[in-house]
Amino acid sequence: MSPRLAACFAVVAVSVAGCASEPCPKGAERRANGLCYLVDSAPEPSEDDPDVHTDTADPPGDTEDTGVPSADYIYGDPITVLGMEAGGGGEAMPIFYEWTDAAAINDDLAIVTGQGGYGIIDMATGALLYQENTRRALRVATDGQTAILASRNDGLMQVDVSAGAATRGQADFLTPPLDGVHEDVAVDGARVLIGWHHNGGVLVDLGGNQLGTLPATDAFAVALAGDRALMTDQTDLVLFDITSPTSPVELDRQTMSGEGRDLSWKGEHAVVGMGGAGVSVWNISDDVLTHRTDLSLPGTALSVAVDGDRAWIGAWAVTALVDLAAEPPTILGHETPAFSTMGVGASGGRAVVA
Repeated sequence: MSPRLAACFAVVAVSVAGCASEPCPKGAERRANGLCYLVDSAPEPSEDDPDVHTDTADPPGDTEDTGVPSADYIYGDPITVLGMEAGGGGEAMPIFYEWTDAAAINDDLAIVTGQGGYGIIDMATGALLYQENTRRALRVATDGQTAILASRNDGLMQVDVSAGAATRGQADFLTPPLDGVHEDVAVDGARVLIGWHHNGGVLVDLGGNQLGTLPATDAFAVALAGDRALMTDQTDLVLFDITSPTSPVELDRQTMSGEGRDLSWKGEHAVVGMGGAGVSVWNISDDVLTHRTDLSLPGTALSVAVDGDRAWIGAWAVTALVDLAAEPPTILGHETPAFSTMGVGASGGRAVVA
């Protein structure tokens, strides 16, 4: 990332820049467009081949040698920084001292939270379109219509983001008077799920009325998808049927190598950030949790965001991009933030990094 801009958030995107070295690295082939592509099995070079070389150095870019990337990815540095911004000033755009989380509203816009409120971000340029001063918000989730902001110990807030760039205002999101702090939050249509430690996964409607509870010893990270809910319970990952919210049914429970701190679930892909224990990647199909791999990377995995067959990882020291279509899932590259990466939201091949 460019050192010329002091920034608290950045927008990054998947790059299609190929490797520039000649000839292509071993295990890759040059195609008609002149770029090098990894192949599942490259033929052994012969002495008559003019491109035979003995260079065994790592190829350029940020790719990791932990698997073969899927054919969608071009060999080389996969991340391009689109823009960075620190926040504005003045009465309408108060300066935020720290951005803490991000969630994509759609492919074009994202909402970020901070110690003083929230901001609306242009995903194409990283421009801060609007910034509203409210009380602090540490976590945010949105389904594209409603955003829920969680403060951990100072209540929750609700923002109608259906107006997109014209989003304005917020309201207190009143919930049952439960003790202790709340953590991660998810929203899907008329349902909101809150990870509330020993209170379990608290399921409420958009009016804040409690619909049911997903039992847990220590509920933390949560996700919703229709009539299914996914939640971390200490080192367990648990899948629930919430067709009847008052009587949730546990469908599957599996043990991870660390405690979940953030969770993203789209389609068959589920990714769990486990803090210093790294990242756990899962497949969910037919109501069965299948562990695919664990990934280690610099820093602490605080935030994760699945975007199609990609996953973005916010790990404090780096922002990482993972190819979920590879077997096993592969870290394609890292990008060093201007300050630190605390939260990430992604859609349409772009990510906002708080």
